[in-house]
Amino acid sequence: MPFVISAMRSKQTVSFRLDTATEVLAKFYKLYEQNFLHVKISNEHGKRLSVDDVVRLAALQKGGAVMPRGPKGEERPADVIGNAVKVIKIATGEERDDYGKTPNRAKGGRKGGKRRAAKLTPQERSEIARAAAAARWKKG
Repeated sequence: MPFVISAMRSKQTVSFRLDTATEVLAKFYKLYEQNFLHVKISNEHGKRLSVDDVVRLAALQKGGAVMPRGPKGEERPADVIGNAVKVIKIATGEERDDYGKTPNRAKGGRKGGKRRAAKLTPQERSEIARAAAAARWKKG
């Protein structure tokens, strides 16, 4: 299935006709690296395709799974092209990067750390610091 990819940068417009979805993804990534905006991907009939559609087609053309997951089931794809597309979609604002509960945990950890430090006696803080220093020296 032939694809058409077009992009704009300032007053410069470029357009490419490519045969495979993998070529489209590679060209999409190159255009992104060259600061082209307003990248449009469409099929031979002029129907606009999302990046997700092209990723699925590329995976199917290669005979693989639609969206592979990482070894621990993480959201980011394990393959290079899929991960590049995910990064591009996050950078262009098409998709939000989901950190899960991590930001809230870090915020709570800072609060909890201050409260814990306030409750510790100077001797307890000294013991903790001594153990931490010993661990750092042991690594080196």
